Amino acid sequence: MTRLPILSAAALFLSGIAQAATSGPSFDCAAAKTSTERAICADPKLAAQDREVARLYRQVLTQAGPDVAALAGEQRRWLATRDHLCQGPAKPTSPLTVGWSTEAECLSQTMILRQAALTALSEGEDNPSLCHRASTTLTLARTADDAPLQIPLDRQMIAAGLVFPAPEEKLSPAWRHRLPATAVQRRGDAIAIIPFGASHVAVTATGGTANCVSVTAFPLDANGKAGPALPRPENRPQPYCWTETVGFGTDGSGRPLFFTQNADSVRSEAGPERSTLFIRLAGKSRWGDSCNIEVTYQAAFRLGEGSCTASAPVCQALREAAPGWAATVGASPWAKAGPFHPAGGPAYPALSNLTPQEMDGAGPEGTYDVPDFPGWHYRGFLAFEMSSPLMTWQSQDGPLTVRVAPGTLGWRVGAMILGVWRQQGDSLIPVAGYVIDRVRIGHPSIKTVSAVQAD
Repeated sequence: MTRLPILSAAALFLSGIAQAATSGPSFDCAAAKTSTERAICADPKLAAQDREVARLYRQVLTQAGPDVAALAGEQRRWLATRDHLCQGPAKPTSPLTVGWSTEAECLSQTMILRQAALTALSEGEDNPSLCHRASTTLTLARTADDAPLQIPLDRQMIAAGLVFPAPEEKLSPAWRHRLPATAVQRRGDAIAIIPFGASHVAVTATGGTANCVSVTAFPLDANGKAGPALPRPENRPQPYCWTETVGFGTDGSGRPLFFTQNADSVRSEAGPERSTLFIRLAGKSRWGDSCNIEVTYQAAFRLGEGSCTASAPVCQALREAAPGWAATVGASPWAKAGPFHPAGGPAYPALSNLTPQEMDGAGPEGTYDVPDFPGWHYRGFLAFEMSSPLMTWQSQDGPLTVRVAPGTLGWRVGAMILGVWRQQGDSLIPVAGYVIDRVRIGHPSIKTVSAVQAD
């Protein structure tokens, strides 16, 4: 790489990283105007992370040679993305903020990812490809206690500033005129238009009982009219469903791309967590400069959010027992059989200190939903697998009814839910509810397969 003897003041100003005192962030807190800037100024740890992002950016800027403008643009877009993702309290039902419960956590992890992306650029080969930077970023991104980040891989790419998703637009009369008629003829589907880059547009259609998404991309000519559709990005006929996310946008240089993440399972199974990130740069008539990044993490069950209105000793005992119960269920053949358990299928595993209940008919009221009582903070889609049996636990407060089952909360997958009730007449009254998350541990194993360049 060519080392520049002098950095322009304009480049530093546009990136927002003018040198600051070592005790504060990289900008003047007296002039802080946004929620993000004020949050960074108020937290010494965030300020230190901001300074490190600024230091790394200055370092790679001196090595950028003719790519200075492109790198400055990438940094500027990343700053805007960071502010958009983290402004105000995180939205637990949004796919872009999944895994972040507070603004500070969002800012911290977004800056961890940006540090990793800049480090990959500063220590990597000359002009590293997007796929090389992506895999290196996923390898380097770690929390302060050397733990992997828990957010999905595609969200890590967005938070790192390597992928910038394009916003959706409605199917307007103008777009109908510019698109081939076959692109918008499907009925009964929610159709969205996504211009990505300056030269491409995608049409997505959501429909079906599984809420699956079909995607088609088109190049745009100089007049903004769509040409013949590109082949499917992954040469697959089926839409993207359930365990997959899909998006269109640009890389840091503004090149149009398609990206998606496929997870091997949404169920709370024990064992490794394996996900694949697909990146396809868009050419005029085909997809190329592509890679599949397969990432495998070891995983463990850990207690997440929840509430308990039982006595303090009982609540503590539940919190201590829950991860072990989840691990036993997740490691059993029952968990691997899926949500529909046919007669004669794998039996629900035996859990420590729990005994199966004898059930007649439909069972007591109140057993068919996630526990719902003051203090249970979840919003969005809730699912609690009903094929798992009700168990009895002899607690210090007397016998309690317990269910441990795979569940889905909002955009989170791979969790178990613990529900605990006490009998009151013919009903069960909730006394505790917890999420038991399957979390990544250790260092990931990453395998990258690259393809050809886009035209």
